[in-house]
Amino acid sequence: MLLILLLMNENGVKIAKNYTEHQLLFPLAKIGEALLELETDNETKSTTIANIKITYTKVNGHLILLGASREESDFHLQKRVNELKEKFLELKKKYTNPKELYAAFRNAIDQVIITPVKISLVGYGGVGKTTILKLIRGETPPKEYKPTLTPEVATLESAMEGTVETASVGNVRVVVWDFAGQEQFRALWNLWMRGSDIVILVTDSTYENVMKTKFLLDLIREWAPHIKVIAFANKQDLPEAMKPEEVSEILGIKAHGTIAIDPSYRFIILDILKKTIESVLREGIKFA
Repeated sequence: MLLILLLMNENGVKIAKNYTEHQLLFPLAKIGEALLELETDNETKSTTIANIKITYTKVNGHLILLGASREESDFHLQKRVNELKEKFLELKKKYTNPKELYAAFRNAIDQVIITPVKISLVGYGGVGKTTILKLIRGETPPKEYKPTLTPEVATLESAMEGTVETASVGNVRVVVWDFAGQEQFRALWNLWMRGSDIVILVTDSTYENVMKTKFLLDLIREWAPHIKVIAFANKQDLPEAMKPEEVSEILGIKAHGTIAIDPSYRFIILDILKKTIESVLREGIKFA
């Protein structure tokens, strides 16, 4: 996962964009200072220093540097750096004032670095979709059921760390749609689900709802057969709740047991989402 981006010149760091909680600005800036002196313009290179993969290029006296985990692909990191270099050169032709140039480049960085991932949160009314959404966002789960009347859209920034002010998880932008579960809205599900990369399918773990959810899963497979589907067998705290293994057998996919009103499940859910997002990005699949 991408850690940090720096734009530097001989006068120091001009732009720093941190996409995780790691505080690596100072060591990366020191590395950048050395690279500014050593490197010539235009080449794009990758090297690993202290378990951090450094990918960089020098252009017009400026160094563009990405610090990432060492597992990241050289090809993909260098592709991003080259895209950033092209964007910087394009903006440099337009802005002669350095402050205006840096401001414009800062605004353009996310378009290159952040990858959009759309997650659709789907299930019938009352199964706990909105509670799960609030849990993901780090909000207090509601104590009573209120029907969702329109798709609720939430953008999550660093959801793994619990903040939601801006729109990414690491270097991934995530938009969660909480679909209305009531009968009059179901005809719109197909429309709302277009373009999803991941579907979170929620059931309340009762036999009746699991069987209805199986029908919904069949519809999803018909509408978008290649979409990644995560199943949550919610409300595991209720006496009549089926075990996740039983729900999995009926649905035909693994169902993760959850109790969305229990804050301790937040990290379990986020870990499942993180691994699924990484799987989607690793496979390079984008769904229509």
